[in-house]
Amino acid sequence: MRELFLGTDWTNVGILGIVVSLFGIVSGAIALFISFSVRRISRLAYKHNEIEIINLFFSNERDPQLIKARRAVHNLPNEYDPREINEERGELIAALITTYNQYGLLVEKKKLPFEIFSEGATGITIVTHYKKLLPYIKLRRDTDNEMYADYFETLARRIAKKRNLTLESPVIVADEPNK
Repeated sequence: MRELFLGTDWTNVGILGIVVSLFGIVSGAIALFISFSVRRISRLAYKHNEIEIINLFFSNERDPQLIKARRAVHNLPNEYDPREINEERGELIAALITTYNQYGLLVEKKKLPFEIFSEGATGITIVTHYKKLLPYIKLRRDTDNEMYADYFETLARRIAKKRNLTLESPVIVADEPNK
């Protein structure tokens, strides 16, 4: 053993060093390849989840309860007292506000593309409903929860800004609700 270190034959040590170095380089290359593969797979999974959320959004838009809730809001008079809303209509309104609030949250967290709302008729409907439901939302904020429908409000404001709509006028003209 002593001869190995003190002797003149360093070729074994040199070869061993080269083998260890090559092993390190190959291990690093494999780790880099795995890292890129994992990133690619995670991006594909994110895109897949985004597509699922978009599909869920469009299938939710055809839900009979949501259609009934939109119709209930559409049929509200332009001026109304939110305290006089009957229980059935109140439940439909609350469900619709919750749905729009969830859409706003998903847009805020970048799980649902804003363009779905800013470029389609859905956006105009959301702004129209927000304006019509504002007395109801204010009442709920004053009595129950000051943060009530915050994401819905943010979404409606963003859509209104993008589409050059105002939230101050009573109600804008929207498409007929789904029958």
